[in-house]
Amino acid sequence: MRLVHTVAHLAPGMGGPSTSVPALCHAFAEAGEQVLLVTGSSEVGDYVRSLKKTVEVRFVSLGPYVAANFSFGFRRVLRDA
Repeated sequence: MRLVHTVAHLAPGMGGPSTSVPALCHAFAEAGEQVLLVTGSSEVGDYVRSLKKTVEVRFVSLGPYVAANFSFGFRRVLRDA
């Protein structure tokens, strides 16, 4: 099964989804699932960088519509996933 998770930001020290979503992706990957993590964050910590061994991480531009919770980049990646 291919699991796709999205999170807008993964800045280190932010807590909440910035911590829990990568941890969830790692757990699914360790259980043998194929995992894609899509983020608009350009700032990531060592933990997210280390995930690239087991989790496919894609960085996409949030674009000009981020305030409206819409991103053409996210839409393209999710459509193709």
